[in-house]
Amino acid sequence: MAAQQWANLFGKAGEKPAAAAGQGTGIQARKKFAVEDTTVEKKADLALKLGVINAQRNRLLEAACTFQFTLKVADPIFCAMKQAQEQEYLPRVKGNKGHGLGAPDSFMFFGVVLVLMPRASDPQQAIFRKFLNNFVPGSLQSQLLVKLFRTEKHVRF
Repeated sequence: MAAQQWANLFGKAGEKPAAAAGQGTGIQARKKFAVEDTTVEKKADLALKLGVINAQRNRLLEAACTFQFTLKVADPIFCAMKQAQEQEYLPRVKGNKGHGLGAPDSFMFFGVVLVLMPRASDPQQAIFRKFLNNFVPGSLQSQLLVKLFRTEKHVRF
C-alpha cells in the first residue's frame, strides 16, 4: 500500500482500468491480473480494492433491506423486546439444545406487537389478535415471517 497513493488505487475518474491497460474487461482482466502479476504488493492492492467494493455493496444492501430506528432504553418498545427475549425466549432455550425455536427475533417482534396493540383502533386490534393467533412466537411460520428483528447497543460520544 505504501507504493501507491490512495487516490491512484482506484484509477482515474471516468477511466476503465482494465480497458485502459488493454487487459480486457471483467473476469478476463481479473484472471489475467491474477496469473501475470504475482507481486505481493499488487495482490494486496487487489485484495484491498475488492474488500472496499464488498463493503460498499454490503452497506447498500443493508440500507435497501433493513429499517433502523433508535430507541431509548426506557422506551416501552425496547422494554418489550428485552422482556420478550429475557423472560420468554431464554428460559425456553437455556439447556435445551434442540429447541427448534430459532433466533429470538420472532419473540422480540411479538413483544412489540403486544405493546402496540392497546394503542390501535378496534379494527386494527382485531388484525393484531388474528396475527398473534396464526403466528406463535418460535414457530416455523413466525421464523419465516420475522427474519431479522434485533437490537444493537449504540453509544454516542
